[in-house]
Order: sequence, then C-alpha cells, then structure tokens
Amino acid sequence: MPRRSVHQAVEINAPIERVWEVLADFPRYGEWNPFVVGVEGDAYVGSHITLNVVFPSGRKARAKEVVTEWQPPTSGRAAFTYRYNGRGRLLSMIKANRSQTLVELSPGKCRYETTESFSGWLSMAVPLADVRAGIEAHAAALKSRAEAERGS
Repeated sequence: MPRRSVHQAVEINAPIERVWEVLADFPRYGEWNPFVVGVEGDAYVGSHITLNVVFPSGRKARAKEVVTEWQPPTSGRAAFTYRYNGRGRLLSMIKANRSQTLVELSPGKCRYETTESFSGWLSMAVPLADVRAGIEAHAAALKSRAEAERGS
C-alpha cells in the first residue's frame, strides 16, 4: 500500500507548558487556528474527537479521529497523536495518522513538530498539497498565538 506524508517543524519562543496550553485548548481553536477551526470532544487516549477543518483552498471537511497519545509536558516533551480510519466502503481505504510533538529546547523555547501520514488504497486521492499548506498554517498560527500570549 502506498504511504504519503507531510511534515512541518517550527521553533517557538515560549515555554513548552504555554505552547501545550494553546494546543490542548480545543474550545479556543477557532480564535487562532486557520486549519483546524474547531475540535469537538475531549482528549484522552481512546477518546473520539471530531476535527472541523478548513483547507487553504477553502474546502471544508469534518474528520472523526481517535486519540492515540495524549502526553502533557513531562521531561521536556509533550505529544498529541490521533488517527483516522475512514468509515464507509471507499473511505475505509484511507488511513491517516497525525502526530504533534513539543520538545523543550531551553527554558522558554521549544520546537513544535507535526507529521500527517496517509496509507491505504485510496491515499493517492488525498490532496497532499492542501494538507501540507494546512499544517504549515497551523504551525505558524500556533507559534504566533503562544508567543503573543507568552507570560500571560
């Protein structure tokens, strides 16, 4: 089966705990996140969440995901990972995994990394350029939000 992925990383001049607060505050995503404009549900391993996505092209989507990792900052690392296993006969042929990781670089500075990978028989139909532009916008907006609210 083909596998395709996109990756983005950005250094953020804010403490890892502050960046995690922004990343984990689902009700406020619509205030800052141009890609995932809303998240429904609570995050804990095994929980189901629904992402309301607006691609840079303007196309909208709702994706039902399962949280596979939820690790608040400990030992200079934090992680939020979820997966999509499509429902329905055709959509079940697309599987996606998104990982979002924070790594402390120094006190007051961390790196945000995100990767989204797709596999399955229909993964070639995923608009990878749109996904790439979306996660780039997400990373830039996270950086801006966390740095703007630094110390608050």
